[in-house]
Amino acid sequence: MSIRTLLCHIALVLGALPAPGGAAPASYEAAPDRSAWLSQHDGAACHLSHQVPLFGSVTFSREPSGRSLLTIAPVRPFGSEVKLVLAVRGTRWQPLPEQELALLYLYPASPLLRIDGAYVEHLLTALEQGRTAVIRFVGGFDGEHELALSPVGFRHGWADYLSCAVAIAATASEADDGF
Repeated sequence: MSIRTLLCHIALVLGALPAPGGAAPASYEAAPDRSAWLSQHDGAACHLSHQVPLFGSVTFSREPSGRSLLTIAPVRPFGSEVKLVLAVRGTRWQPLPEQELALLYLYPASPLLRIDGAYVEHLLTALEQGRTAVIRFVGGFDGEHELALSPVGFRHGWADYLSCAVAIAATASEADDGF
């Protein structure tokens, strides 16, 4: 290879890199061939977990009361204040525009971050429809980070999770009728 060709290749590579200050946020997502959703039941609630390499895990939980909760467990702790955006979008193979659902300010008292309410249901619905759920962290780390929850493998875990949710709701209803 000539020096001129080598310099052209270097220029192409350097031209493809983001400029300082304009860098894209760090992004974490399980590769499609490694994306898995695991449904579990612990006696008190149903859980649907997803591991995200280099980031940690996320777990959706459903209590007998019907309350849904999202727990985010990063491998690195959050700061004292976390600003995050919840959004949904298409996948890399089926792009759709991003739709922001909420901007939240959270003050975690533990290494775990917990979100409840209708936003959690919106994220679950998006995943069930084959869309990507996005959690963008604007504060709490050393810069912006994006956690993308892959819909690959979601429906298998989702079916088990829903069966569990129906069962614990029925058990809770029977217990309420007994008093």
